[in-house]
Amino acid sequence: MSVGYETDSAKTTNGSINQEYLYGGSRGASHKPRLIVLIRHGESESNKDKLVNEHTPNHLIPLTEHGWAQAKAAGINLLNILNVDDTSIVEELKEKYSVTQHNDALFEVKDYHRFNKKKDLNVVFYTSPYRRTRETLKGVLDVIDEYNEKNSGIKLMK
Repeated sequence: MSVGYETDSAKTTNGSINQEYLYGGSRGASHKPRLIVLIRHGESESNKDKLVNEHTPNHLIPLTEHGWAQAKAAGINLLNILNVDDTSIVEELKEKYSVTQHNDALFEVKDYHRFNKKKDLNVVFYTSPYRRTRETLKGVLDVIDEYNEKNSGIKLMK
């Protein structure tokens, strides 16, 4: 199983909206996501030094090195709550990126239980156009891509 992310699944080949996708089937049943996760951007340069705002527009402020580490940790945390094939790969990635229970980047999930074992094949991401949020998403996706590469045994092209 690979964790996938998609953006245009609701569109058909002629560009119209696929009603079956939106409503979970041809009978109009409601399609509800199994899980909704909100991730705030990692530490940005302006979180660290407010003087950055004097010379850099807010939407162009990048992540700090610590912010990139937080983004990778968020990717690992996301893999922890998704139904994936091989949790040992997630543990390996935790070690690689030094994500531990005592790390400030590891969020605590209380009373979370997987109610079904169906693999999470479609994961959709939404982000603002601000640089720090796009960089955070890139960090999350880099971890998911690394999981997919290790899980499938196929090296991804860069």
